[in-house]
Amino acid sequence: MSIGSHFEILPGLSFDPLASLYINTSNTNTFLPQYYNGTALITTRVMSAGYNSFRQKQVDAIFNYKMQFHREHSISALAGFAYVGSKTYNLSASGQGAATDNIQTLNAATTRNSISSAVSERLILSYLYNIDYNFRQKYLLTINGRYDGASNLGEKHQWGFFPRNIRRMEYIQGRFLESTGYS
Repeated sequence: MSIGSHFEILPGLSFDPLASLYINTSNTNTFLPQYYNGTALITTRVMSAGYNSFRQKQVDAIFNYKMQFHREHSISALAGFAYVGSKTYNLSASGQGAATDNIQTLNAATTRNSISSAVSERLILSYLYNIDYNFRQKYLLTINGRYDGASNLGEKHQWGFFPRNIRRMEYIQGRFLESTGYS
């Protein structure tokens, strides 16, 4: 499920928020009733159950600005924030030895084979920007970058800055294109 919008704040300035939620859950139950294998009646009645849950929340908030002046110059800028948080939960158990085939749940097991559970959470935050300057649709300068953080990285390595700038010169009617960049 997601919801987003677009707001014109001022001429040339807009705000684009987006929020989403994704949930996925599953349950499993298995039961092997008594059976005859051709030579003997097998009454171990093995059973298992499991529950898995995954939730992810995402929020983006982006501001955009565009301006043209003196017919030869244009600037566009973007600044924003992104958040992604997820949580996973798993539970599983198995057993055997129920007294009857009529109760096919783990509470009827006389022997507990295994029980396990796990929880994990992850958070990613990003601050981002992009600035484009265009002169006569011929010369372009782009500067952008991100400052990202991730909870699943080591404490000293959770945040990183990733800058980039591009200078480009084009001859619109010619075939010449020169581009340099730093990443």
